[in-house]
Amino acid sequence: MKLLLRNDHLIRLRKSLRVQIFLVMTLILLVSGLMVFLSNIYQYDAQSEKYHFDRLNRKESQIHRHINYLVDKYDLVGADITKWKDLESDFTEIKQIHSVDYSLFSLDGQSIFTYFVPLEVLANNNSLDQELIRRLQENPENRILEANVEEREDYSSSYRILKDRLNTPYAILFYPYFSDIDIAENELNVFLQRIYKIYLFLFVGAIIVAYFLSRYVTRSIESVRSKLSQTDLQVQNEKIEIVNAPIEIVGLIEAYNKMIDQLELSADQLVREEKDFAWREMARQVSHEVKNALTPMRLAVQDFSYRFKPTTKGWQNRLQEFSSTLTEQIESMAEVAESFSDYTAEPKMNPTQCDMVKHTKLVVASYSNIKTLVKSSHEKIIYTLDVNQWTRVLNNLVQNAQQAIPSDREGYVEINFQLLEDKIVVDIKDNGVGIDPKLGDTVFEPKFTTKSSGRGRGLGIVRNIIRSHQGTITYKSELKVGVTFKITFPLN
Repeated sequence: MKLLLRNDHLIRLRKSLRVQIFLVMTLILLVSGLMVFLSNIYQYDAQSEKYHFDRLNRKESQIHRHINYLVDKYDLVGADITKWKDLESDFTEIKQIHSVDYSLFSLDGQSIFTYFVPLEVLANNNSLDQELIRRLQENPENRILEANVEEREDYSSSYRILKDRLNTPYAILFYPYFSDIDIAENELNVFLQRIYKIYLFLFVGAIIVAYFLSRYVTRSIESVRSKLSQTDLQVQNEKIEIVNAPIEIVGLIEAYNKMIDQLELSADQLVREEKDFAWREMARQVSHEVKNALTPMRLAVQDFSYRFKPTTKGWQNRLQEFSSTLTEQIESMAEVAESFSDYTAEPKMNPTQCDMVKHTKLVVASYSNIKTLVKSSHEKIIYTLDVNQWTRVLNNLVQNAQQAIPSDREGYVEINFQLLEDKIVVDIKDNGVGIDPKLGDTVFEPKFTTKSSGRGRGLGIVRNIIRSHQGTITYKSELKVGVTFKITFPLN
C-alpha cells in the first residue's frame, strides 16, 4: 500500500514535457535577464570610471600646459617662492579660466598657491608630507592618484611633479577632481529604468514565445505518442505526416513510419502464410475425401452397366446416358481433387543441369497460335533445376498470356534471360489486358482467376515450383498494355 501511495505521489509531481520546457525556458530567461542587468551595471560603472579618469587627465593636462607657459614666460624654474607669489594674479587666472581648483607646491613641499588642499595637507600647515614627496620621486611617472573621502565631500586627487621642456622638475601640482555624484546616480537610475522596461517587454514577449514554442515542440511528440498508442497489428495503421517538424522529431517520425512499413510487411507475410496453410489443409482434406468416394462410385457404375438386364424398350439409351453423366461428374471431381493435390503437395524435385535458354525455346516453339521470342544475355545459361517443373512453369505462364490477349490484337510473349553475378533473372512479358495492381499477390492464391474459365490454380502452382528452387516470382502490370513476370533464381 505504501508503495502504491508513493508511486501515485510521484505521478502527481511529474510534469508534462511541455510544462518542463516552458519552466526551463522561463528560468533561463530570468537568469539571463539578471546577468544582463548586472553586467549592464558593471559596464556602466566601468565606463563611468573611465570617463572620469579621462576627464581628470584632460583637465590636469590643461592646467599643466598653462603653468608651463607661465613658467617659460617668466623663467620661474629654480626661482624663489617670492617671485612665484608676485605672479599670483596670473596663476589665479588659471583657476578662473579652467574653472577648477588646484594647488601648487615647491619641490620640498612648501605651499606656493593653495586654492584647495586635502585636510591632511591643511593640518600640516599647507605643506606636503615628506613621505608623499618620496613616493612621488620614486614613482616612474612622478605621479600619484588617490581617492579622498572627507566629511565635506568625496573626490579624486592627483599629485604630479611638474617638469619643463628640459625635463627639469620645478614644482608639485595638486589637482582635486570632483565628479557630480548626484548627476551620475541620476544617469544610472535613468539607464537602469530604461533597461528594466526593455527587459520587461522582452521577458513578457519571450514567455509568450516560450509557451507557443513548447506547444509546437510537444505537439509533434504528442502526435507520435497518439499514433503509437493506436498501433495495432490487426488494422491498417496510418503513417505520421507533420510539416516543418524539428530534425529530431523528423527522425522519430521516420523511424515510426519505417516500423509501420515493416509491421505491414510482417502482417502481410503472416496473412499469406495463414492463407497458404489453410488452403493446404483444406486441399488435403478435399483430395482425401473425394478420392475415397470416387473409387467405389466408379466400380458401382461399371458393375451396374455390366450386370443390368433391361426388359423395357430404349433401356440402352437411358443406361448409356446415365453412365455418361455419372462418369463425367466423377471425372470432374477427380480433376478438382487433383488440382488441390497439385497445389498442396510439395513438388517432387528431380534436379539436373539444364540449358535454360535452349529448353525454353523448345517449349515455346509448340505454341503456334502466338508469337514467342526468347532473348538472353548469354548464349547458354546452365542451371540445376527440375526440367519438368520448369516446363510446367513456362506452360502455365504462356497459356495465361495467350488467354489474356484480346481478340483485336496479335499476341506475343517475350522471354528475356539475364545472367548476373549472383542470380539468374527471367522476364516473361506479354501484351495482354494486364492485371489490376490492386489485386497484389492474390493472383498467386489458389482458386484465383480473372478469366471466365479455368480453376485458377496455375499461378499458385508456378509460385510453389519457383519457391521449391529457392527462387522468387513477382510481376509488374499495366492495364490494357500487358504484364511482366520476373522470376529470380539464386546462383548459390
